[in-house]
Amino acid sequence: MKRAWIGAPPGEAVPDRGGRLVPTVCAAILLAALGCAHRSKAAAVGTPVTDRDWVVIALGVRSHPVGSDGRRITLRLDSATSRASGFAGCNQYTAPYRIAGDTLTFGAIAATRMACADGDEVEQSFLTALSAVRTYHASDGELTLDGATSIRFQPYVPDRGSAVR
Repeated sequence: MKRAWIGAPPGEAVPDRGGRLVPTVCAAILLAALGCAHRSKAAAVGTPVTDRDWVVIALGVRSHPVGSDGRRITLRLDSATSRASGFAGCNQYTAPYRIAGDTLTFGAIAATRMACADGDEVEQSFLTALSAVRTYHASDGELTLDGATSIRFQPYVPDRGSAVR
């Protein structure tokens, strides 16, 4: 039996291949759709989040919180060691972390125990929020960690002429 082939010159027919053409085309469409779905998931993350320094731009409703001596709160996710570290407002901190898909969780957080004239309250808020993080997303150059309290970051850019703080 001969069937007309879409796009074939008028009157030209294509031999029937036992009905294998439709399943083959369907399989190709399915594979293409799955590939697009995988790429869209990766695109949703967009911005690389590990092996770079981040600075907090929002902690819940608090905009640009700073710690002791006006220092910015920071985060670095080291992919080689699966450890997070940074400045929390008064002290340096470190914690193991795990990323799987859009899930991000932190293990027990350890911090130095410096005495600070200020910065303790924002540090406590930050470390509490960090320990409750469950998901993240990164786009447009920003990183957002979501849990009981949202934490938003932007890439850390040192001030001109100043040491990294």
